[in-house]
Amino acid sequence: MVMKLIIIILAKLGISSAQNLVGVMYDEGLVVPQDYVKAAIWYKLAALKGNAGSQVNLGVAYLLGMGVSKDYVKAASWFELAVKQGNPTGQFFLGYLYLKGIGVSQDKIKALNLFRLAAKQGHPDAQNSFGLRLFNGEGIKQDYFEAAEWFRLAGKQGHPDAQNSLGVMYLKGLGVEVDYLEGAKWLRLAANQGYPPAQFNLGKIYLQGLGVPKDKIVAESWIKLAKENELEKPHETSSIPGAELII
Repeated sequence: MVMKLIIIILAKLGISSAQNLVGVMYDEGLVVPQDYVKAAIWYKLAALKGNAGSQVNLGVAYLLGMGVSKDYVKAASWFELAVKQGNPTGQFFLGYLYLKGIGVSQDKIKALNLFRLAAKQGHPDAQNSFGLRLFNGEGIKQDYFEAAEWFRLAGKQGHPDAQNSLGVMYLKGLGVEVDYLEGAKWLRLAANQGYPPAQFNLGKIYLQGLGVPKDKIVAESWIKLAKENELEKPHETSSIPGAELII
């Protein structure tokens, strides 16, 4: 409670980092009632002072319409300001907008370059996205080996899509030597996070005994769980061929 008061006092004194923290508190309902409108107000105060974190947070608010009217152009403009400061999350989000043509003219080369910048700073979503571009040869020479390395970096940070993709690559020998045990390990990491494609893939390798003991009961339980989660949690699956496994 004392810390909350200190942060609010500092925010009211115009300290941008404190203003961003107050925005996060309202955004996530941390020690204050959740209020997206108040969150956006505090984010904007800090963003106008040049706080890169708040510029990203305000961009996300405009992107999703949380506390403000949805406005893709404004979202892009706030991400752009954060990118000018080298913020990796801003780089990732602006890259995503360029990839999809949301709030900006579609430009997959700009998207690729932004993903690369953020990936090099250790941003797991960007590492995964850059890995996908390398895997598919989108705007860059196809390179399975380098794609696998980016998936590995993202996977080590717990990114389930990257873990699933790397698992599939080990099973198929794409950019890495075939290693069923290693493939099963990465699939399990993603499956245990509730990621449906990995749960499905893990079920498939249990059916065939690839890197795990052959077990039809365990296989069917994972496949059933994948189908249940697919219905409950719609998501954009990896664009790697075979992410939903074909062996």
